This record gives sequence, C-alpha cells and structure tokens, in this order.
Amino acid sequence: MPAEKPSSRRKQEETGGDLNLTPIMNLMVVLIPMLIQVAAFTELALLQYMPPAEADDSGDSGDQDDEDKTPDEEEISNLDLIVNLVANNVIQVSMFNTTELGDKFYEIPESAGFYNMKALQDSLYSIKKNIVGESTGMDSTWADEMDSTKGWIPFKTYKYKDGRDVKLTAIGITPFQTIIKTMDALLFIEQSNGEKHELFPQIVLTKLG
Repeated sequence: MPAEKPSSRRKQEETGGDLNLTPIMNLMVVLIPMLIQVAAFTELALLQYMPPAEADDSGDSGDQDDEDKTPDEEEISNLDLIVNLVANNVIQVSMFNTTELGDKFYEIPESAGFYNMKALQDSLYSIKKNIVGESTGMDSTWADEMDSTKGWIPFKTYKYKDGRDVKLTAIGITPFQTIIKTMDALLFIEQSNGEKHELFPQIVLTKLG
C-alpha cells in the first residue's frame, strides 16, 4: 500500500473537523445584556421636548390686550422659575428674576452630602399650588418626533405663560446622573397616597459657570 503524502493527510484533517461555535456563543451571551442596558440608559437620558403653542395671528385682539395691560401686569405675566445646582450640594430656587434672598429666591441645603431632591419637590409643589394656581384651561401643540409621539398633544394652561416651564442650571462639575435625577424631580411629585401631580415638565437645560 503506497504511503500518503504529508500534505494530503493535513488536508484531510483540516476539512474533517467540526466548527467550534462556543466562543461566538459566549460572546453573544456577554454582548446582549450589555446592549440592552445601553438601550435602556439612552432612553432614560432622552427628554421629550414640547414646543410652545403657536400664537394665533388671526386678529389684533392680542395686541390690544397687551396695550391695555399695566406695567405691573406685564411684569408678572411670566413666572421665570429657575433651579440652580450650585457648589456644596446647595439648590437655589428663583422666581420672577429675583436675585435677593427671600420668599422668591431661596436656597435648599444639602442632605447627607447630596442635593436634597425631596425638599426640592416639596418646594416646587408649593410653588405650583400656591403661586401658579389651578389650570385656566387646555391648549395643544403639534409634535412630530422621531419616535411614536406624533400629532396634537394637549397640555394645561395657567395664569402665567410659563406656568409649566423651569430653567435648570448646574455647575460644570455636576455629574450627569445628578442632572437626570433632578430632571425627574422637576417633572412630577408622587404623594403618599400614590397620586401624581404635574410640576414643571417643560425643562430647559443651561450651564452655570
């Protein structure tokens, strides 16, 4: 019987082996949970933006109303609510562009070395209930987002034009997780009985210093 060439034996051994899929399967087991976590985190970081309703240009009644307003009425047409995350875990709350400490500009001290989100929510709920007051009606705005939200979205109106708005500012070293946690606190408050009350869902992010 003639001997086979070494090259022929190597070729038969290479073609006859089974493909080992274990490393690929192990890689997929690791990647799939990681991709799910990243997708969930990305969804958490998204903030839905609802542009203000367009003004009605059908008549001049609005201009006439503005002319009839007194200077005091014009000044209080906006709440101008601002929440500042400053150093030493202190939260500043300002209304009506006030910069002097008082009932319209005050500070919330830290709690156990962190920003006191519970006190912030209680403070914003008091502002919404006692200063902004009850809703004066309903309006709607058109939303054409990339996700499933598309169409006319209703929202409540208040005596202040920006009764649903808040400007959130933070110092540059503020962690991203703290920003997200603060934004969640600005959206709504949940009472002990499980009831949820809207606070200020229209959030504008800016940088402080």
